[in-house]
Amino acid sequence: MSINSDYRQVTVIDNGDVVSSEFYVGLIKSECRKIVVSNDKYSANYSFERLDIYGHKAFDILIDDQNEIVGWCGLYNGGRYPNGVFRIMNRLYISSKYRNSYFKPITRALYVSQRERHMSSIKLLFLSRNEEKGRLHVKKWARDC
Repeated sequence: MSINSDYRQVTVIDNGDVVSSEFYVGLIKSECRKIVVSNDKYSANYSFERLDIYGHKAFDILIDDQNEIVGWCGLYNGGRYPNGVFRIMNRLYISSKYRNSYFKPITRALYVSQRERHMSSIKLLFLSRNEEKGRLHVKKWARDC
């Protein structure tokens, strides 16, 4: 899936290693601080420490032409699941500025890229979301993707 040319995908973590400039890790840390002070009910999940980007098989961000984060997601095992089992779109985040308009491109482009890069080590992928509203998200994503 192509992304509008005004946006750029950056792979920050690949095979558990930082593969981008530390500038992008800094962008993630800065965005995490904004989320944590936002009083969102899931904000604790988005502290930089809880995000655990270094524990991901892959963690990618989408940034706009102003170097602001549009969104991110990861391919995650973190030692929680058997080898080859990964949670897709782990810690999915979409900036409030883009939340309504860029949900599909972020989930499709980042997820597809991560899946293609790591296909040889994947045995099972799963998607999970919180609460009843999350169930609707999973059904919609499965239908649209």
